[in-house]
Amino acid sequence: MLLWIVFAVMTAAVLIAVLRPLATGDDGGPQRRRAYDVAVYKDQLDQVERERAEGLIDPSEAEAAKLEISRRLLALASESEPSDRAAKDTRPRRWTATGIVVVLPTLVLGLYLVLGSPGLPGQPFDQRQAQALDNQELIALLARVESHLRENPDDARGWRVIAPGYMRLGRFQQAARAYLRVIELGAGDADVLARYGEALVLAEQGLVTELARHAFIRSHELDRAHPKARFYLGLAQQQDGNIDQAVEMWRALLDDAPPDAAWRPMVEAYLGRARIGRGQAPTLSSDDMEALQDLPPEERLRYIESMVSRLAARLEADGNDIEGWIRLVRSQAVLGRGDAARASLAKATQRFAEDEEAMKRLDEVRDALGLGEEQR
Repeated sequence: MLLWIVFAVMTAAVLIAVLRPLATGDDGGPQRRRAYDVAVYKDQLDQVERERAEGLIDPSEAEAAKLEISRRLLALASESEPSDRAAKDTRPRRWTATGIVVVLPTLVLGLYLVLGSPGLPGQPFDQRQAQALDNQELIALLARVESHLRENPDDARGWRVIAPGYMRLGRFQQAARAYLRVIELGAGDADVLARYGEALVLAEQGLVTELARHAFIRSHELDRAHPKARFYLGLAQQQDGNIDQAVEMWRALLDDAPPDAAWRPMVEAYLGRARIGRGQAPTLSSDDMEALQDLPPEERLRYIESMVSRLAARLEADGNDIEGWIRLVRSQAVLGRGDAARASLAKATQRFAEDEEAMKRLDEVRDALGLGEEQR
C-alpha cells in the first residue's frame, strides 16, 4: 500500500511541474525577465541622480537620461498587462492539461496492471543485497576452482563442484561441459547424468535434444526413481507429440513423489498443461526453471500463485482470450482451488456463450478436470 501512495505523490508532483505552464499559458519566463528589466531601469535612474548630484553630468543631460529611462519603464509596464486574446488562448491549453491529468495516469496504471507484476511479493533491499553478495562470492569461488582445474584437469571432484555454480549463474553451456568432464573421468553416476542432460536442455532454451535424451535414458537406467531424469523424459515425449505418454510418466512421477517435494508444483503445472493442451507441445522455459529450481517450496508456491493472479487480472480487464481462460482454469485446478476454477469457468462460459468452438473447448476442460461436480 505504501508503494502505491509513493507512486501517487510522485505522479502528482511531476504532473504539476510539467503541466502548470500549459494550464496557464505562461512558463514564468516573461515575468521574470520584466522584473529584472524593471530593477535595471530603476538602478539606472538612481545612478543618473547620483552622477548629477556629484556634478559628473549636466542637469540637462541628467533630465534627458531620466526621461528616456522613464519612457522605457512605462513601455515595459504596458507590456505586462495580458490582453483578452492571450487570456482566451489559455483555454485550449487548460483543456489539454486537464485531459493529460486524467488520461495519462489511468493509461499507465492500466498498462501496469495488465503487463506488470503487481502480484509478485516484494523483496527487501537487504535480501537483494545479500543475493548480490552471494553471487559475488560464488564468482570468486568459481575463479579459484577454475584456477585449480587448469592445473589439475583430471580432478573429477573439482569439475563436479564447479558445475552447479555455473548452473546457478545461468552459464548452462559451461555447466554442461563440466558435467561432461565428470562423466569422461568415470564419475558419472545417475545424478550427474541427469544434471548434464538438464544443463543441455537449458542451454537449448528448453529443447530436449538427442544428446540430452540419451543422458536422461542412461540416468534412468542407473536409477529408476531419479525424478529429474523421469521429468525430462516425459518432457521429451511431450515435445515429440506423444502427449499420452508424457501424461502417464508425469502422473507416475507424482504418485511416487513425497508430498513436500520441492519440484512437485512444477510437475503438476506441466501435467495440467499436457492434459488440457493435447495436440500442443510447449517447451520448458529456461526462465521458469531458473525462477523455480532454487526456491524453497513455500516461495515456489507463492511465485506460481502470483503468475495465476496476474493472468486472472489480465482476463478481468480483457476477457476475449479463450486460451488465457483455459490456462487460468487449469492453473487454479492444479493449485487445488476447485471453487476458483469453477468460478473462472463460469465467467468464460458466459463470455463465450455465442462461440460454439470456444464452448466445446470449455466443456472439454470441465470434463478433463472434473469440475462438473462440487468438490467433496
